Amino acid sequence: MLHYPHASFIRWDDEHHRLVLVADRGFSPIENRRVAEGINHISFTLPTLADLAASYEEKKARGITPHWPVNHGISTSMYYYDPDGNEFEMQVDNFDTDIEAHEFMATSEYKDNPIGVDLDLTEWLERVKTGEDERFLKKRPIIGPRHSRWEKSIYYKPSDKV
Repeated sequence: MLHYPHASFIRWDDEHHRLVLVADRGFSPIENRRVAEGINHISFTLPTLADLAASYEEKKARGITPHWPVNHGISTSMYYYDPDGNEFEMQVDNFDTDIEAHEFMATSEYKDNPIGVDLDLTEWLERVKTGEDERFLKKRPIIGPRHSRWEKSIYYKPSDKV
């Protein structure tokens, strides 16, 4: 388990994490506790960024677009909502081994920004389609501290807080 002030990453096998417990200071108190029950999101792992791009294009052709594409550092992810409002993540691991992912998660860079860097989908898709080396695409830019989805976001606005 890796523990940070706002999140704990739990695993029971070689995956970098299987369960994340988050205390996100960007969220507001929930008046109706019934809407707080359940799982935040589920994740599906794809083998390559080209597969993630193809998944994105297949969904987009059906009018389904991600509400949050992001490079977390440990993964490149696209978050969607299903028709019932459940969040799901399509993701690709950014490291070849769990050891590399765990080493990255132990860095001050990750401690400062466990959330990630939002992806500009137009630029990202073009880079994937032109065959840019996935090692470069997976490398997360350093933007400094970020401890909630709303900080330094090109997708979220303070009015979007739940």
